[in-house]
Amino acid sequence: MTTTAPELLLALKSIGYDLEVEGERLRFRYNLDGEPPVDARGLLVEAKELRHVIIEYLRAHPQPSLLSFDLANTLINKIITDINKGYIPGVIEHTRAFHPGLERQISDAQGKIDVVCRSILEGRATVWDLKAPVSAWKELELEALQSYLHDVKVAYAP
Repeated sequence: MTTTAPELLLALKSIGYDLEVEGERLRFRYNLDGEPPVDARGLLVEAKELRHVIIEYLRAHPQPSLLSFDLANTLINKIITDINKGYIPGVIEHTRAFHPGLERQISDAQGKIDVVCRSILEGRATVWDLKAPVSAWKELELEALQSYLHDVKVAYAP
């Protein structure tokens, strides 16, 4: 059994639920396709039992910057799509072969983005927390591209 309001809220958010306080009511909304997981029932029963504690917690700790699960998921998918579109054929292979340290840095930067994305979906981070890791990744990708263009220019210079 989850013991604190923050733990319970995090558990519900991580499986796709949003909670809203309306007066003295606590509203639950499942945001994913299909049926909620079986273990959601136990969490919902517990949340109903702790309704007053959760309402008090949410009022004391407003979270206006947290996104709904759907919106967070949409933004994360857009970032991942942008990352994938940013690849230019040959750059990855070139970086891997001739600049392995840079390739490791890029991989680490993408890992940091993944961690923040998971945290957003779990309700522990906001979309604003993506700014620094995405900026760092973009700088590394630009460095890899510039290196590739330089090396291609040198290789084909007369």
